Amino acid sequence: MTNAMLNLGAGVVQFKNLALVAGVATPAQVSAIAALPGVQSVYLNRQLQYYGQGAGLYALMLHESVPTIRADAVQAMGITGKGMGIAILDSGIDGLYNPDLVYPTHTVQNIKVIFNLSDVVTFKGPAPKPLKQGLDIFAENLPNSETSVGHGTHVAGITAALGTASADYYKGVAPGAQLVGIGTGDVLFIFFALAGFDYILEHRQDYNIKS
Repeated sequence: MTNAMLNLGAGVVQFKNLALVAGVATPAQVSAIAALPGVQSVYLNRQLQYYGQGAGLYALMLHESVPTIRADAVQAMGITGKGMGIAILDSGIDGLYNPDLVYPTHTVQNIKVIFNLSDVVTFKGPAPKPLKQGLDIFAENLPNSETSVGHGTHVAGITAALGTASADYYKGVAPGAQLVGIGTGDVLFIFFALAGFDYILEHRQDYNIKS
């Protein structure tokens, strides 16, 4: 499939753990790709939206939501998520300035997607670049992969905040777990989300990622 797309003049990014290929193509090339043998579907790289509500359980503060789901009772039994890895596929995690999510002891890996398509997309040519995999388009080992919106840091805090900055008042659901931050950018598109899943599947054993 990759070679067929390259022969049509499209740019390609492969995935190592997903049976998908991402492409940069003109409308005519997209039509030709859709007609290739073995192609089951073609999707536009749409922007994804976050949905939520401002009332009920969605409006609870962290110190309220943890006891609401009885996570505090579970923590009192000594079950804190210790030894487990949790991947946060979102806008990133601030492990540099947030003491509840500190990198690299609590947020053990922190990565950010590379946005320059010329660095990640392969086009056919006289000396083509090596094909990139979706999991290859991230910069790793970043203390802070949260560059603006704060949504990923917020989600990470709900998940596993240590409570350091608030004397345990704002402690996450699983504070003993280790976090892997996957920053897909301030505006999330389907391709970058898929690349994030590709990274998670490739490294799930490295960080014992269970969720």
